[in-house]
Amino acid sequence: MDNELRGRIVDTALSLFTGNGIKSVSMDDIAQKVGISKRTLYEVFSSKDELLGECLQTIGEMKRKRQTDIYNSCSNFVEIVVRVLFDMMLIVKRTNPLFYQDLLRFHTNSVIKMHTRAHEEAVSELKALLQRGVKEGFINPKANISLIAEILVNNQKTMRNYLFGSRYTYEEIFASTYLMQIRGISTLKGVEAIDQLIGSEVLHLRETLEATEEK
Repeated sequence: MDNELRGRIVDTALSLFTGNGIKSVSMDDIAQKVGISKRTLYEVFSSKDELLGECLQTIGEMKRKRQTDIYNSCSNFVEIVVRVLFDMMLIVKRTNPLFYQDLLRFHTNSVIKMHTRAHEEAVSELKALLQRGVKEGFINPKANISLIAEILVNNQKTMRNYLFGSRYTYEEIFASTYLMQIRGISTLKGVEAIDQLIGSEVLHLRETLEATEEK
């Protein structure tokens, strides 16, 4: 199999899905955009579900790479949390809400498996991060880390429900569903560090979005 062609198909499908929603994009649309026949597309991916599953896997790999870069460039727990939060906001702002709406409606094997795997990975990663916060003195050592990690990850569903036609800004939604809860289990040292970083990250987010819109 031509790995270069497979990669082009996934990249194209991912761009179309996140830009227009999943339901409105057909295999014909993807084949035409890639510049191949529909028959060739089906020789590489037997169904839209299989292609969507690989797109979700790619999203997961991209997320892990971004987070690794953030971890490597930050010196402590608070820097990581704030940077990850604003990275999530940036991705959501660049994605058509229909993508998330459609994704919630899909209950095929590929999507269910990816959801389950992503959830387990997210909880595990967040637990490790919160434990680091405890060691560094930013998180209250009495906090139930396992429970909080589960709650924060599950909050993604609630957060996405509010994104569709909401009267609240993205910043308000993310801050209320993630940041305020992190602050709630933080020590005074953690709260002060979080508040100090927020302003600079908001400015960075706006500058990044403005630069993207100008292209």
